Amino acid sequence: MLGALLRAARSRFSAALLGGAVVCASLAAAPSAAVAASAEVPPTGTTVISNPVKTPSEAPDEETAIDLARRYGSPVEVVAARTEFSQTFAQPDGTMKLRQATSPQRVRRGAGWVPVDTTLKSAGDVVRPEATTLDMWFSGGGSAPMVTITDGSKSLSMTWKDSLPEPVLDGDTATYADVLPGVDLKLTASVGSFSEVLVVKTAEAARNPELASIRFDLATEGLKLEQDSDTGFIRVVDPSGSIVFISDGAAMWDSPAPTTDGKQAASREVAARAELPSAETGPARTETVPVQVTASAMTLSPSVDMLTHPDTNFPVYIDPGYDNLDEIWTVVSRKNPTTSYWSGNGYRDYMRVGQNWQSSADDDWRTLARFSTAQLKKTEIIKASVHVNVWHTADCVPSPFQLWVTNSISRTAPVTWNSTKDKTWKRLAEVKATANKQFCPKDGNDEVGFKSSALKKAFQDAADRDQSAITLAFKAKSEGDEKQWKKLKADSAYLDIDYNHRPGKVGERKVSPCLECTAPVATPSRKPKLTMKATDPDGGKLKYQYRVYESTRQKIVASTELGGIASGAKRTWTVAAKPVAPAKVWPGLSDGTYYWIGRACDSYNQCGPWSATTDPIAKIIVDNENPKSPVITSDLYSENAWKGGVGQSSKFTFRPGTASDNVYQYQYQLNGGEKRFKDADSNGITEVPITPTKDSQNVLTVKAIDKAGNLSGVSDFEFWVALEKGSWYWSLDEGEGTSAESVPENNRPAGISGSGVAWSSVGMMGSAGSAQFAGQGQFTTSSVLKTTAVAGFTVASWVRLPSPETSDAPPEEPETPGTGEDGDPGGIGDDPDSEDSPPVEPEEPPAVTLPTANQASVSQDGNKRSMFRLGYRTDLNIDKSADGSPDPGWCFTIAAADTVTASETAVCTTEYVATGEWTHLAAVADPLTNEIRLYVNGTPSVLGSLTAATGKATWDSTGDFAIGRGLGATTTERWIGWIDEVYALPRVWNDGEINMRAKEPEEWPEIE
Repeated sequence: MLGALLRAARSRFSAALLGGAVVCASLAAAPSAAVAASAEVPPTGTTVISNPVKTPSEAPDEETAIDLARRYGSPVEVVAARTEFSQTFAQPDGTMKLRQATSPQRVRRGAGWVPVDTTLKSAGDVVRPEATTLDMWFSGGGSAPMVTITDGSKSLSMTWKDSLPEPVLDGDTATYADVLPGVDLKLTASVGSFSEVLVVKTAEAARNPELASIRFDLATEGLKLEQDSDTGFIRVVDPSGSIVFISDGAAMWDSPAPTTDGKQAASREVAARAELPSAETGPARTETVPVQVTASAMTLSPSVDMLTHPDTNFPVYIDPGYDNLDEIWTVVSRKNPTTSYWSGNGYRDYMRVGQNWQSSADDDWRTLARFSTAQLKKTEIIKASVHVNVWHTADCVPSPFQLWVTNSISRTAPVTWNSTKDKTWKRLAEVKATANKQFCPKDGNDEVGFKSSALKKAFQDAADRDQSAITLAFKAKSEGDEKQWKKLKADSAYLDIDYNHRPGKVGERKVSPCLECTAPVATPSRKPKLTMKATDPDGGKLKYQYRVYESTRQKIVASTELGGIASGAKRTWTVAAKPVAPAKVWPGLSDGTYYWIGRACDSYNQCGPWSATTDPIAKIIVDNENPKSPVITSDLYSENAWKGGVGQSSKFTFRPGTASDNVYQYQYQLNGGEKRFKDADSNGITEVPITPTKDSQNVLTVKAIDKAGNLSGVSDFEFWVALEKGSWYWSLDEGEGTSAESVPENNRPAGISGSGVAWSSVGMMGSAGSAQFAGQGQFTTSSVLKTTAVAGFTVASWVRLPSPETSDAPPEEPETPGTGEDGDPGGIGDDPDSEDSPPVEPEEPPAVTLPTANQASVSQDGNKRSMFRLGYRTDLNIDKSADGSPDPGWCFTIAAADTVTASETAVCTTEYVATGEWTHLAAVADPLTNEIRLYVNGTPSVLGSLTAATGKATWDSTGDFAIGRGLGATTTERWIGWIDEVYALPRVWNDGEINMRAKEPEEWPEIE
């Protein structure tokens, strides 16, 4: 008994199962099987991949399914959204399809799904269904429980009072013969429940006094039974009070009255074989059976009068009528207006519609079904249809029946004719059907579909109201016409909904140009750029709509719509509007306050919400007047003297360019580093402590920001930080004279000796150029480095080898192609008056020739040779080629001793070796790592080159420090070309210091 037990709240017991993405095998049941047949032809404009590879039918998630559907032009199921009741498909046109049934169509098995199969099979001492959502087993005979259902640690068992015989299995039903004399027990499995019916076969069997009170022993684990005193409903609940199984009571009925009519006899014969009442006439008598429930037993009290009445037609069926909470459909009867039919196998074998054939005039039936619409919340319904399988009709002529929407029904409350007749009823659609396998040319199983604008609107209303469910009803068009009687296949109703998600609210809204773009945004532009982004859950192309309001937020001053935007993409609109006559060009927004909003719409013109004008980012302040560039002073450093030192802080003061600038904040950067901000006082003045982190030239860049958010021009404060003690720097920027000044003190001036040394305007760094060498002279000063010091040393310089055509002037900018003097078209083109004008062949560029002799840019001498030389060499096989031929390259060389025959250690590279280009060379001797290293154009982190070798300075060179010359073993290596920015330090530079010196000035970041 305890029939049709439903595992309700499966979301509580099996949520973990429903959450994962799986790969399914075949899907059963009519609703899911029809998907392939209903695949739509892709709309015009859809890109369809022609590929011999099998078109995918499913994808693990919605995003992937949407992409595959668009690419392959066919629906793709979203596996993660699949449930026992529903499937969700992405479609080629960007919409989604929900297919949802009134009862489970598939069952979880491991990581996949299998079709529902209620066929009973023996499994040792028990009998189990093949595939159901409820874990159940029936007795295989004996004294074990008649039925047991489990869910994890929770269970419920029912036991018959005596030992049960071995059952006879027939599909989903197990029959235990003669559990009482002349009384069979039938247990039937369904997808999420089971039912049990006592079949009293004869009047003699009905007189058995044991039928007056039928007891089933109960055993529960983690569950308990309770009975509602108002409705009589029996509930099985878990410790939290959540309903797991439910029954609206028990019933008993007899068989149809005998008839000689051929059709009725045939119908009754079918009913007798099924042990159920006739499908056409129904039972002759139905009675409610009182039920008493305790913690350990359920007791039924069938009507003795009905059992013993002479007019009772046998067999008689007794069913306590338990059902589950999954199958939310039921029938209501005008003839029995207060009876609820949620439970009881006798009234759930099919869905009833219309007046029962050849029955009484009041034997009218309706079927109500509830469908979940939670998935449709806030979507646009594109198409809506409801389908059901018509199993049998009274007439061979197609007759109508209708689909209505009505008030919600609940499985936990009685649903009767009287409780539903006065509710809201609205007709949605009507179809005709015929299905009569025995008497009509067309046999049963006629699937029909309801479609109408009213049906679509009903689902749209549910989506707009965020309804979680909708209740639909099937009823005859004329309930007084018995020829409109229909039987609909149980659990065959399903709906197909094509829907479209509305785009989400726009995000990542930005206004530009602006310095600090935090809300409210101040911009100096009269035509600011507005940027936003939105996403559509269905993908596809979007339209972004923009509106700009004046300060009262009432009048729109500019608006637009931009289309063809991919979901999730940003799009920027430059504010524009039509000019007001007589103006021909819109001048832009005047100074003042404005508010802007935006939203996104899809190809179905479904739009997301407008952003709010109250959002902070919605406010725009347009102020086109900029403050003047600020004034910068320092209490230590100045723009034309070497002062202070690395790590020595100074107080810098920023002042407005003019008193009327209304400055409230300054933005500043030191050497292109981190941007910092400092608020000004009421007079627009602020003081900032700044500590230089490098020696030589430092640049402090400052901008003023007024209260409207406008930026001033840039003020640069260039100041010179003294080198650490023992360090030397020669800028070679003098431009005149016979010596190069040393800093931080000019006690190591480098004098010119020899010939062919000149000052050049071709400078890499500084303001006055560099020194140019012709290979006959050099700069020298007394020794500056102790080469064997434990801290090591660093030397560096910018160098430039001569171009094929050596010039003392900077390289000229190339002429813009196609123009000559005064902007006239230049160059040589085809003669428009001649068809035979031959093309002019471009001239071959001159061959680039590298110097063939060694050249030193920086060195320090011993008595016989230079201890180290930094420069260019051509006498070494740098790339280790097999033929041993020498390669031109940049090298840092140290000698093992101050002798002509001493060995050398060199680190060299052929990278960045070119004529006519400035190259930065930096070399270090690092005793701590026992390495010498050569850096060309910085470290590898800035795409420079690093070459290293084991070695160190082993002797002190006390001779001259030379620029433009080195003493090799047998030759004097004089420079031909340019040298600039020479450094010599008694320590090893770190990577940051090397990269800072290797930067060209224009590479230093500017404040934007």
